[in-house]
Amino acid sequence: MLASYLDRGRFDPLLLVHERDGPLVDRLPPDLKVRFVNEGPYRRGHLAASLRATIAAARDSDVIVAANEGRASVLALIAAKLWRRPVVAWLHVSWSDFGATAGWKQRVAVRLTRAFDSVVAVSRGVADDLHRTLGGQAPSVIYNPIDVDAVALSAAEAVRTDHEPIFARPVVASSGRFNDQKNQGDLIRAHAALKARGIDHHLMLIGSGDRFDALRSEAARLGVTDTVFFTDFLQNPHAYVARSTVFALSSRFEGFGLVVAEALAAGVPVVSYDCPHGPGEILADSGAGQLVPVGDVGALTDRLAVLLENEPLRAEARSRTVGRARAFDRAGAVARWETLLASLAGRAQPMPVPAAG
Repeated sequence: MLASYLDRGRFDPLLLVHERDGPLVDRLPPDLKVRFVNEGPYRRGHLAASLRATIAAARDSDVIVAANEGRASVLALIAAKLWRRPVVAWLHVSWSDFGATAGWKQRVAVRLTRAFDSVVAVSRGVADDLHRTLGGQAPSVIYNPIDVDAVALSAAEAVRTDHEPIFARPVVASSGRFNDQKNQGDLIRAHAALKARGIDHHLMLIGSGDRFDALRSEAARLGVTDTVFFTDFLQNPHAYVARSTVFALSSRFEGFGLVVAEALAAGVPVVSYDCPHGPGEILADSGAGQLVPVGDVGALTDRLAVLLENEPLRAEARSRTVGRARAFDRAGAVARWETLLASLAGRAQPMPVPAAG
């Protein structure tokens, strides 16, 4: 999204992708230059090819952005130092939380951030966390951009016919990878507690991942398989979220929490764990949602109950959602990135030419 929105009169972005894989491959903007290094999923044996491709792309670039922690950051840094190009580390996660489970490449990459010319964090929490961990110069903060108007257009589209029954009752929606970080098991437990209180509703979990079987088993254990719906990955989740009553996020940690901002853009109030970092900054004192302590399923249940049962309060929160989402609209974020990239481009140094003879 960021690359596609850069002013093409000033910037000529190239997206270098290590693997041609995943459901978003076919959704890349048609006017964006994309170079895939490897066909199919990345494998360990692809590392050398990825390094060569990064070095080749860096040679013809004025600025390099390491867009993911880990392998991409390490390779980008190597290529930038080789060709004497400025390089940006783009940090998307809370290092204190993510570092406990990260692989060695991610740990190395974050430790190397001091060697980058600039470091950009997607939230103030991520920036402060890294500064506490490593010291040095505090990262800049540029929130992840969302296109509020585009989300609104997507939200107006129809859902699949076979998914219509989901919306026969009020819906609590959530979207994200099914993994330990996203922690959807707490949502299933809160859903079961709400059902036990007699609050009639459905829980819709949008996504896929290695915790799918465990989550389905948890729903079965709690006797709520008939009211928990797994939609798998959706090309347009906004249409589903917009038709929901409440959006919920149960993550143990985040970097920003893009789905929270997008839910607001779709006009849906949010209940979220106040996890490090992101949701607290997105919701702040906007009145567009509620924050509860991480892991407190009882508080999560209570807040969801209030929004499900209190229509005037829900309407008040809904009236504030889109206005709050515009604080993260693409215009501001893209402008800040353009300023940063332009300033760094002036630092690119040509390689020294060996003396003749």
